[in-house]
Amino acid sequence: MKKVLVAIAALMLSLTGMANAQGIKMTQAEFNKAGTISLSGNVVGFNNVKDDDSDEDQSMSGINPQLGYMAIENLQITLGINYGSMTNGDNESSTWTVTPGVRYYLDMLSKNNLFPHVGATFGIGAMEAGEAKADMQTITVGAGITQAMGGAQGGFMTLGLDYVMATTTPDAEGAEDQNSSGLNVGVAFGLYF
Repeated sequence: MKKVLVAIAALMLSLTGMANAQGIKMTQAEFNKAGTISLSGNVVGFNNVKDDDSDEDQSMSGINPQLGYMAIENLQITLGINYGSMTNGDNESSTWTVTPGVRYYLDMLSKNNLFPHVGATFGIGAMEAGEAKADMQTITVGAGITQAMGGAQGGFMTLGLDYVMATTTPDAEGAEDQNSSGLNVGVAFGLYF
């Protein structure tokens, strides 16, 4: 999985260079202009989480569609819905969260339609593992780079690295909160208009 992510990152960063070497002109993207709407989703992701209360590592996969609106130039407000499944040893669980957030594109570092960014989201949702149910909250902070292709409309690809902190509150009486954290590397594709 890690090799796939490295290959995708290398492809993303070399697109502009290959286009310029072959004389193909890319129009300057208007991806980060006020009023731009984007629709995207993570299609490839890898997450390795370490639980504070357990010696076993967790692996997680899921789907994350996200809607974004550029409120002002370079500042995007996002709303996502995340569904994931997690394996922790022999135990399996599923989660869903609604994740409002913000992302700031560093226009001063933008070149050839590559837009570095930083962002944060807050998530609230639920977890289900067999008969057990729990409420869940997440805080995610991260950075990445987006390759935009097109002018006023087009597609984009984002490579991101996020740090995720989660608190799970079991519905059972007297149960204690469980905290976990970890790094998430993901590749997202989307459209903007």
